[in-house]
Amino acid sequence: MFVSDPVTSPPTGPLTPVQERIYALLEELEMPYQRVACEAAIRMEDCAAIEDRLATKIVKSLLLTNRQETAYYLYVLPGEAPYKASAFSQALGVARAQFAKASALQSLLGTDVGGTTILSAVWPAAREVQLVIDQACLAAPTLGCTDGTPTGYLKIASQDLLNLYLPACGRQVTLI
Repeated sequence: MFVSDPVTSPPTGPLTPVQERIYALLEELEMPYQRVACEAAIRMEDCAAIEDRLATKIVKSLLLTNRQETAYYLYVLPGEAPYKASAFSQALGVARAQFAKASALQSLLGTDVGGTTILSAVWPAAREVQLVIDQACLAAPTLGCTDGTPTGYLKIASQDLLNLYLPACGRQVTLI
């Protein structure tokens, strides 16, 4: 899989609307990051070369919903960790959560399949989504995530995400 050398600037050329918001906020906050461009990495197995190039672990971001599709959760967990619906639901005290439809990714997070990211917290419709992060993701000083597309990945400081980025989006996070 092709993965570019890391850079510290946004991609050139046209950006998706959510990418425009993500990179604008990173710049406004003067929040450092490293970015790589790559072939589309949809599955976690596709991320090994990205992890090597960025020297950080890529997190898995899942958009989940209840059966009625009235509550949504963006769950960020370690890339190698399996999603366990019963443990997630028990930790939050909610009915069993399931994967949301692909159409909800675009409407709520501004991303397509493979581009799901915690950085979508900057997207206006994401206010309808509860942000949930597995504490294991924050154990390392950095983490990797998409930039809203499956062809762009960022390495950011875990504490910058929690203490700068998400507060700037007016968002709180549930840690489990």
